[in-house]
Amino acid sequence: MYTITILQAVIFTAYLFFIKRRYGKLTSISASTYYLEKLERWWFLGFLWSLAILNLFQGMEQWGFLTSVGLIFTGLTIDHDGNFKTENTLHTIAAISAIVVGALGMFFMYGMLFPMVTIGIATLTLFKNKTFIWDIEVIAFYIILFSYLLR
Repeated sequence: MYTITILQAVIFTAYLFFIKRRYGKLTSISASTYYLEKLERWWFLGFLWSLAILNLFQGMEQWGFLTSVGLIFTGLTIDHDGNFKTENTLHTIAAISAIVVGALGMFFMYGMLFPMVTIGIATLTLFKNKTFIWDIEVIAFYIILFSYLLR
C-alpha cells in the first residue's frame, strides 16, 4: 500500500507543480483544464483517472471505490464547449464527494478523526481566500494520503 500511496503523491505533486509553474496558483485544480490547450486538456482527465485507479488498490473497500468514482466524475463533468448545463453542479458534487468519502472511510475503517478534523479546520480557516478551493483540494488530498500511510 505504501508504494501506491507514494505513486499517488508523486502524480498529484507533479501535476500541481506543472500547473503552478505554468499558470500560477489557480482558483481550483480543475480550473487548470481550461488553461490547457487542445490535447493537453486530456492531461487533467488522465491525472484524475490515474489517481482514481490507484485508489482502488488502497484497500479501502467501498470507501475507496466511492472516492474513486468521485475523482472520475470530477474529470468527466468538465465541459469545454459549454453544452452541458449542469456541469458545474455535478463537478462540485463529485469533487466534494471524493474528499468527504475519503475522510469518512478513514474514520469508519480505522477510527481516524484526523482527516475530517484537519480538513474541516482548514476549510473554516481558508474560506475567505481567493484560492480557497485550490488550497482545500491540495490539503485534503495530502491529508488523505498521509492517513493512508498511518493506518
